[in-house]
Amino acid sequence: MKQSDKETEAKKEIHTEQTLRQSVNNSLSPTFCVAMLKNGSTVKIEGKAEEFLQTIKEADFAWINVQVDELKEEGGKVASMLGLAPSIVYELESQRFSGYDDHTTELGLLLPAVRVRELDVEVNKLIILIKNNLIVTIHGEHVTRLVKFARYAVTFFKKVPKNLDDVDKISLVLIRILDENNERNFDGRCCSLPKIWRC
Repeated sequence: MKQSDKETEAKKEIHTEQTLRQSVNNSLSPTFCVAMLKNGSTVKIEGKAEEFLQTIKEADFAWINVQVDELKEEGGKVASMLGLAPSIVYELESQRFSGYDDHTTELGLLLPAVRVRELDVEVNKLIILIKNNLIVTIHGEHVTRLVKFARYAVTFFKKVPKNLDDVDKISLVLIRILDENNERNFDGRCCSLPKIWRC
C-alpha cells in the first residue's frame, strides 16, 4: 500500500469515528445486527441489542456488533441477553491485550484494537463471542473499525454459500472480522510518525 493510500485510510477512520460520535450525540446507536435469514433474505438492523432477539431466531447465521460504555458489566449483560455466558466476557476483560476462553459450545476471543494518534498509541479491547450460528462483537466507543465491514456486510453475507455447515458459515464471517481488525491495527502507524521516520 502506498504512503498516500495509508494516509487516506487513516483520515477515513478519523472521519468514521467523528461520524459515530455525532451519531451517538443524535441518539443513533452504532449497535447493529446483520443476518442471513432462513428464508434466504439478508437484513441489517440498527438499534439496541435486545431488539435483535427475534431476528436471531429467524436467522440462518448472524453477526451482532454492540458498543458499550463499560466493557465488563455492560458486555456481560449483553452476552447474557443474547444467550451467551457472561462469564466469558468477565474472563476476557480481565486479560491485558489478548486471550481466549473456550466453553466447548461457546468461544470467546479478546483482540487488541490499536489506535494511533500522532505519537500516542492506544490499545482498546475487542471481544468476539461465538456460539452456534451467531457471532457477537463487543467493544467501547473508540473501536470504530467494524463499521467499514458493516457497510458491505449484507453483500458479504449473500455471497456465503448456502450449502455450508453453520460452523463454516460463521467461520467465514469471523475471518472477515479478524482481517478487518488486523488491517486497522496497522492503519495510521507510518503516516502518524514524523516524516523522517515514516515507512
